[in-house]
Amino acid sequence: MVERLSERLDGCHLRLKETVTSIEPLTAADRATTGSIAPGYKIRCEGGSVYEADAVILALPAHQCGQILAGFDSTLAATLAGIPYNSGLTVSLAYDAAASPQIPRGFGFLAPRKEKRRLVACTFMHQKFSRRAPEGCALLRCFLGGTRDPGVLELSDNEIVTMARQELAAILSLSAEPQFIRIYRWPASMPQYELGHAARVATIEQQIEKHPGVFVAGNAYSGVGISDCIRAGKAAAERAQEFLAAATT
Repeated sequence: MVERLSERLDGCHLRLKETVTSIEPLTAADRATTGSIAPGYKIRCEGGSVYEADAVILALPAHQCGQILAGFDSTLAATLAGIPYNSGLTVSLAYDAAASPQIPRGFGFLAPRKEKRRLVACTFMHQKFSRRAPEGCALLRCFLGGTRDPGVLELSDNEIVTMARQELAAILSLSAEPQFIRIYRWPASMPQYELGHAARVATIEQQIEKHPGVFVAGNAYSGVGISDCIRAGKAAAERAQEFLAAATT
């Protein structure tokens, strides 16, 4: 999805594989030199690259946003860092569909906590989304970790694959040999909407208003799904566009 979106961007300059370390307001001297809209921001990256921008959209996990902003607003940084996160991982396993008839029709399943399983959920990707697997292939994506099993990310790849296959064998009676396996670890990537989350988000919105031209988007604020992130991204882009239009008129 990200690759297709980047291909459709026209007239844009993409700077990939650059880690931002800090964002700070431009000084009056900076603005006089560059002609930037007040306040304007300086973006520093690992390796020494520095960029200047009239508006900035932070679409990172909230705790990483806090680290980047800590240099000029420690209060906002602390509020962002207050959103707790869990870690997780996915294991994708592909099977010959003919050799795995026990996979039922449907999109997948969730494993209730009371079952005391290490598998959190499993999605039948070949049935949930079109063109995710070749004809005759069954593609399963297993989810592990979270609050139920935070230490799973420390296991080796072999241990994780063995665990996933044991869980699928117990739940689906699936013992076929997978033709393809991929593991993706996602440390501190799942925001937890604990009691008081809405109030914390409202506080973040109030605090960030002190910095015209800075906006946030992502799954930390008003929804964790892909559609939620798309909606948040569009809203942030529209606010940035409105800010830039107002600042130049």
